[in-house]
Amino acid sequence: MRPRLFLWMLGGLLLLVGLALLPSLALAFAQGEDDLVAFAWSAGLAASLGLAGLYFGRAGRTLEINHREGMAIVTLAWLVVCGVGALPFYLYGRGVGRPAVPPGACAAVAHAPAGDGPVHHLGHEFCDFTDSYFEAVSGFTTTGATVVTAGLWPAPHRHVGLPHGLLLWRALTQWLGGMGIILLSLAILPLLGVGGMQLYRAEVPGATKDKLSPRIAETAKRLWFVYVGLTLLLVLLTASGGVDLYVATTHALTTLATGGFSVLALSVEGFGSAYLEYLTTAFMLLAGTSFSLHYLALRDGPGCYRRDGELRVFLSLVLVAALVLGGALLAGGVVTGPETAFRQGLFQVASLATTTGFSSTDFEGWIQAVPLAGVLVCLLLFVGGCAGSTAGGMKTIRVIVAAKVGYRELLHLIHPRALFALRVGARLVDTETRRAVLGFLMLYVLVFLAGTLALAAFGVDALSAATASATAVGNVGPGLGGIGPYDNYHWLPAGAKWVLILEMLAGRLELYTVLVLFVPRFWTGR
Repeated sequence: MRPRLFLWMLGGLLLLVGLALLPSLALAFAQGEDDLVAFAWSAGLAASLGLAGLYFGRAGRTLEINHREGMAIVTLAWLVVCGVGALPFYLYGRGVGRPAVPPGACAAVAHAPAGDGPVHHLGHEFCDFTDSYFEAVSGFTTTGATVVTAGLWPAPHRHVGLPHGLLLWRALTQWLGGMGIILLSLAILPLLGVGGMQLYRAEVPGATKDKLSPRIAETAKRLWFVYVGLTLLLVLLTASGGVDLYVATTHALTTLATGGFSVLALSVEGFGSAYLEYLTTAFMLLAGTSFSLHYLALRDGPGCYRRDGELRVFLSLVLVAALVLGGALLAGGVVTGPETAFRQGLFQVASLATTTGFSSTDFEGWIQAVPLAGVLVCLLLFVGGCAGSTAGGMKTIRVIVAAKVGYRELLHLIHPRALFALRVGARLVDTETRRAVLGFLMLYVLVFLAGTLALAAFGVDALSAATASATAVGNVGPGLGGIGPYDNYHWLPAGAKWVLILEMLAGRLELYTVLVLFVPRFWTGR
């Protein structure tokens, strides 16, 4: 990889991060809260590093990116951007600019027994850079796994706990990561003089990567147009439910990103509103649908949704799973009333299937009374949304292709010499795509198993290890055991957190982009 090309690209990205930090900096100033200095230092450092990258890498601005450089730049850029994005958490946790935090408080927290409250201070979870980096990676990858143990707000109208600016940045990391911070930069790549098709291939999630426009920058702009439009619409609709503008905005940012970070300790349950549950469910499903499809529907009409085979299967799976789960909860006496059973079942299925990770109740409590609920929850951790959406997971299109390949093999047993075409909707799936899908699914399972074993090696119990690994590689967030919907990841050993960080990054970048860097031939070219 040519270093000057990487510096030029990274410089542009870090400048974008510096700009993205400004709303939180402005809010910290307006509110007069103690995260102001942390954001001032972070924004200044991001901008300085960005300008330095552009200056020292200026000779690479006219270079074209090949496919290997595209994958390397995407992965390395995510690692660096997450490091800069972790600075506001780390500086705030260390008490920079906060006279209320006495010197040595972080050392006292580090050596205190779990749950020993007197030495804790607000934001103490971020004293260690590993925890701050974990939170940033979880944000940018839209996983929603958090290390925050205290400080999230008790209710929408009780802004007591972590400061507004820090929680806004926490939500913004997910919103930026939702469509991809690299994809955001594609809109300005022509200004930098660098072609972006290789980055688009490495960044945009899904088994299919149809361009909406011959120019990649135009594609990025159109996708962002839909993304921003849906975000603003959700802000307005959430505010109409009696929620103040700040909470409505942070909620919309994390919903469209299918991220799941909430400013509320009880997530969506904290709203106490059936209207907001249904609204959030609808927008989680929209975010789990291909944004290319949304754009085509705006241009050509809603018939595009009806004709899309992947979307039909995805929505059918969500509806069937919601009905089964709701019926099981009602039959098991966990909830009372058909409407409540359907609403909670639909919300939790949509949240897990789209890998958002919001919760409207402590669904971990369902498992004891209704074992079927636990099995459904575990299965939903793997599926994911549609290709081209902000959701993680395997993606519905891959599940469809794998199922069709399996069925075709059964038909070959009956008719060994027959030729059977494999289609998804009106599309013919070629041999190369089938190979890529089956290879991805195998790698997905292997990464999940390797992560589970690694977490168990660090002393994590079996249920927590398995679901943590599944939620990390699938970018879901909550799991079962010690990482349930109202638990957190702070208690995990540092080594376990780094395992999950690698899994989150690999899952967000569709495995191949990250794993190929560990193949020696990638670097030697032989």
